[in-house]
Amino acid sequence: MPLTLWCLALSLALIGVLVWAVGSGSVHIPSGDVWAIVWHHITGSVTPWWTAARESIILESRLPRAITAAAVGASLAVAGGSAQAVTRNALADPYLLGVSSGAGFGVVCASVLGWTAGVSGWLVTPAAAFIGGLAPMAVALLVSTAVRTPAAMILTGVATGQVFSALITFTLLVVARDQQLSGVLHWMAGGFGDARWRSAIIPLTALLTMGTALVVAGRQLDLLHVGEDGARALGLPTHAFRIAVLLAVSLLAGCSVAVAGGIGFVGLLVPHVAAMLVGARARRLLPVAALVGAIALVAADTFARSASQRVELPVGVVTSLVGAPIFVIMLWRTQRRAT
Repeated sequence: MPLTLWCLALSLALIGVLVWAVGSGSVHIPSGDVWAIVWHHITGSVTPWWTAARESIILESRLPRAITAAAVGASLAVAGGSAQAVTRNALADPYLLGVSSGAGFGVVCASVLGWTAGVSGWLVTPAAAFIGGLAPMAVALLVSTAVRTPAAMILTGVATGQVFSALITFTLLVVARDQQLSGVLHWMAGGFGDARWRSAIIPLTALLTMGTALVVAGRQLDLLHVGEDGARALGLPTHAFRIAVLLAVSLLAGCSVAVAGGIGFVGLLVPHVAAMLVGARARRLLPVAALVGAIALVAADTFARSASQRVELPVGVVTSLVGAPIFVIMLWRTQRRAT
C-alpha cells in the first residue's frame, strides 16, 4: 500500500484514539460532545449545550494530556527508529543508548536543586534533560570512534545508562529532601498527570524540528545499511552524520523524558511494527513509526488512567507490561526464522 494511504489511515486512527482518550475517564463525555466543544473553541460556530465544567475538563485537562502523550509517543518512536538505523542494531533505542537515564539524571538534579520551580521551570526541565542525555551519548561516541563498531556504541550506552541510573538513586537517597522524593519518584514512573498546554509545546517542538530533519535525512540513514566503507564511498561523511543523528535522538528523548518521565519499549518496538507495515527504508518507516507511536502511547495512557477508580497507573508500567512480552515474542520469531 502507498505510504500516503498508510499515513492517512493511521492519522484517522490517531484522531479516533484522541477522541476516545478525551471522552474517557471518571466523567464520561460522549464523542459528539468532544467534537462540538473543540469545534466551538476553534470557530465559535456551535451553540453550547454543555456545562462549563465539562468544557474545562476537555480543554484544560484531557485534550492537552492526550496531545502531549501523542507527541511523546511519536518522538520516542522516531528516536528509536533513527537510533536503530544509525547503529545498525535492531535493539537500539534511547534507553539502550543511555540517553533516557542521562536525561533522567539531569531532571532529577534540576529538581533537587530547586531549578524547576517558578515561572521558568518548564524551560529548565527540558534543558536539563537534554544536557543530561548528551553525557552518555558523548561517552558512547568516543568509545565507538576508537573501536569503530556500532556494537561498541550499544554496549557503552548500556553501561553508561547503568551508571546514570545509579547516580539517580544516589541523588534521591542522599541529596534529595523527603518532600522532593515522592514527586521525583512519581515522575520517574512515567505519566502525563501534570500535562497542560504549556508542557505539550516541548515535545511538539522537538518532534516538528528534529523529527522532520530525520525524515528528510532518510536517504542518508539508509546508506548506513551498506556499512561504513560503503557509505563513505557513496559520499556520506559517516562520523559527522552519526553525531548529528544522535544529537537529534538525544533532543527527542530528552524532551520526552522531561515531560513524561521514564516510558520504556515505545522507542524499541514501534519502529519494528512500522517496518512490518511499510518496510525498513527510513523515509517510509519514520513517519509511520511516529503515527503508530502516537496511537500506542495515547491508548496506553487512556488505559492507565481508566483501569482503576482508586489510583492512576503510571503509563510506564502499562508500556512495560505490554511491551516486554511482545519483545520476547519478536525475539523468538526472529530466532526461529534465523534457524
